[in-house]
Amino acid sequence: MSPTIEGRELFTSGEVRERAGITYRQLDYWISVGLIWPYLPAHGSGSRVLFDHEDLAWIEAISDLTAAGVLPERIKGAKGDPQGFADALQAAAARFAAAAPAWFSEDEKVRQHA
Repeated sequence: MSPTIEGRELFTSGEVRERAGITYRQLDYWISVGLIWPYLPAHGSGSRVLFDHEDLAWIEAISDLTAAGVLPERIKGAKGDPQGFADALQAAAARFAAAAPAWFSEDEKVRQHA
């Protein structure tokens, strides 16, 4: 059972890694570069880092974005304007979807006119 503080369910780093499908190194790196701020950071050797539901949702989003090729530095800049970042990603995805059929076509003539 996950620990709770002030009625807030918290997750250990192991639980977060399992739910988000990421490695220890990914999570550690994201914390070290300030991409993630745990709800309860570690204080000293042997202490646990704990995350809340908001942290978990953000970590899952970061995992999805990095899997799609978005650099962590770009994601970090988006945290201040998540809607703007989401809109930019949606526009980029639409451009990709429109260009992809021609780009991945086996027919060179189709590619030249895309």
